[in-house]
Amino acid sequence: MLGTDRVTYGKAVAGLLLMHLAMLGWIAYWNSPVNDEVGHLTAGIYQWRFGNFHIYRVNPPLVKLVAAIPAAFGNPHVDWSQASDSPSVRTEFELGLDFIRANRPGAEWYFTAGRLLCLPFTVLGGWMCFLWGRSLYGPRSGFVACVLWCLSPVVLGWGSTFTPDAAAASFGLLAAFTFRNWLANGTWKSAFWAGITLGVCELTKMTWIVLFVVWPLLWLVWRRPGLVERVNFKTDIGQLGLLLILGVYVINVGYGFEGTGRSLGKYEFVSQALTGNQITGTPGNRFCDTILAKCPIPLPYNYVRGIDLQKVDFEKGLESYLFRTWSDRGWWYYYPVAACLKLPLGMLLLFMIVVVCHVVPRCGLKLTRDEMVLIVPAIVVFVLVCSQTGFGRYIRYILPSLPAAFVLISKLWNQPWPRWAARSFLGLLVWSTLSSLWIYPHSMSYFNELAGGPLGGHRYLLDANVDWGQDLIRLKHWIKDHPEARPMYCICAGFVSPQEIGIDCQWPPKMSSPESDPQQNLIPEPGWYAISVHELFERHGSYRYMQKYRPVSRVGYSMWIYHIPELQRE
Repeated sequence: MLGTDRVTYGKAVAGLLLMHLAMLGWIAYWNSPVNDEVGHLTAGIYQWRFGNFHIYRVNPPLVKLVAAIPAAFGNPHVDWSQASDSPSVRTEFELGLDFIRANRPGAEWYFTAGRLLCLPFTVLGGWMCFLWGRSLYGPRSGFVACVLWCLSPVVLGWGSTFTPDAAAASFGLLAAFTFRNWLANGTWKSAFWAGITLGVCELTKMTWIVLFVVWPLLWLVWRRPGLVERVNFKTDIGQLGLLLILGVYVINVGYGFEGTGRSLGKYEFVSQALTGNQITGTPGNRFCDTILAKCPIPLPYNYVRGIDLQKVDFEKGLESYLFRTWSDRGWWYYYPVAACLKLPLGMLLLFMIVVVCHVVPRCGLKLTRDEMVLIVPAIVVFVLVCSQTGFGRYIRYILPSLPAAFVLISKLWNQPWPRWAARSFLGLLVWSTLSSLWIYPHSMSYFNELAGGPLGGHRYLLDANVDWGQDLIRLKHWIKDHPEARPMYCICAGFVSPQEIGIDCQWPPKMSSPESDPQQNLIPEPGWYAISVHELFERHGSYRYMQKYRPVSRVGYSMWIYHIPELQRE
């Protein structure tokens, strides 16, 4: 019977993953290039052509290298005159815009092709959710975990781009799975594969550097006397050392051993943390006159510099928005609040139930050592992201933590609950699924019912949570289907302008005094206006005057369409 269940659920998961791939592909095809993709693509091309990793060094190279394959081995026009290796300068976005301008019309094809190549990374996450759930709780739980992954709006929205977060979540699951296998088996072979997957995981996102600390601590807990009958600590320590060394080695392979072994004193840093300077961005090195100056760093040169440069963003701070309030910095509670608004309520309620069931003794649910291997790194990443209060913007930053929640929720499906409870859990799962599908393929703009759906989300969050320039291609088709929409004025969020996508439009006028009352200020010229939701409520307030009008249509959930007739203007 168990074997039959495994086969049945295995087939169901295979079908689910194929559907997931198709859903991702549809979004990848229709979405226009979003902000960070503009930098990732040209950085990947540069790395393929020159073997140098200083462009966009705040992210490891794995995903961008895969995404850039069509462009790197094609024949696009690329101008590298703005490329700079200055420690405090980031030129990836200027290079990306130059790439789009030099290859239009049709530059967006390279983005679509790069996305399609990266979709298997996201599909891997669904498969690993199934393997984790099945190995911990049984095939039915594995299927539920896979459903939560495949139909999550956050996974669909960001897994269809080649930003690194979905890939980081997928490879984080894979690395945790192989690490758990080593803890259970204690063989050199399992240690080898744990080390390899650790290194690959590190090449997706620098956040996972925490694993070099978390994994040894988990090993100590796992090997605590009384929990295992036989422990050969000499062999165990040797295997642990091997997998950690392999992890570092794979990182270096990914960077082509660029600058590996450079002494710490020869680095030029720009963050306060590593320079010791009071002003962020001032070059320096706090280790120059210490005994650590001659210490060789066993990591690639630009990997270390990337950590330093990323720290600069959090030290300087960036504009952040929460509950209609703008701040020059973020809030520690930004991501918990964002999760409560951007994740389906059914999923959130299931997560609350499973947490309560572990806290209340009579429910009989307890965390096992196997679960800790998955859950502890996820908690550490979530806490780390919340602690970086320089800015709060992107729900995708917590994506690597979500699979642990999906797997833990699936535990509810292997317990002997009363019928009413089992039906309630199924109802919440269905609610979560339908809530996501109702908004698809505009998953990037998803907000749950608590926020009033995607049409009400701008009251709480902005930026990539609503609009990152993803709907420009859809706007182009909307204009084609509405030839009467002339003249067209358009303002969008993001680095890519409507003109660069081939949209014939003008820029709408800006308010001369953004602090003025939008009801009393500028009166727009007659015509049609496609206004980005993010720009409509932006801090600078240049387009606040459009708030007094009612949109007549929308493109996705990120752009509102207004019609200002001559009579209304008067």
